Amino acid sequence: MFYSNFDKLFLNNKVLFLISGILNTSFNYASICFFIYFGLHAITAQFLAGVLSVIFNYYSYAKIVFRGRKGSYIKFLLNHLLNYLCSLVFLIILGWWISNPYFSSGLAIFFTVIINYAILSKWVFKATT
Repeated sequence: MFYSNFDKLFLNNKVLFLISGILNTSFNYASICFFIYFGLHAITAQFLAGVLSVIFNYYSYAKIVFRGRKGSYIKFLLNHLLNYLCSLVFLIILGWWISNPYFSSGLAIFFTVIINYAILSKWVFKATT
């Protein structure tokens, strides 16, 4: 099957997005563990790690996935909030039909990853023309 250069780049960006997501999640979890190790309560550790992770995520997406595109940090924060709210809505809706919280959480992540990529690529990190 023949793909244009744009299609190859688009598919490559999706793979880079997933790799960056794994990196971002690992950073978040490592940050939580770091703060807990040094005596912070889990809720405080989660909050501080969340703040650091938002900053880390912005720069990892900007440098790894959306290279050469100008990003907006304010839009990124709004997207982060929207992504969180969407995941809650998906969890509630999926919880009506799926009693297994592990499976419903996994499905919620699947749907929010798709939404997150679309918003980041079309709104937060717009392609420069």
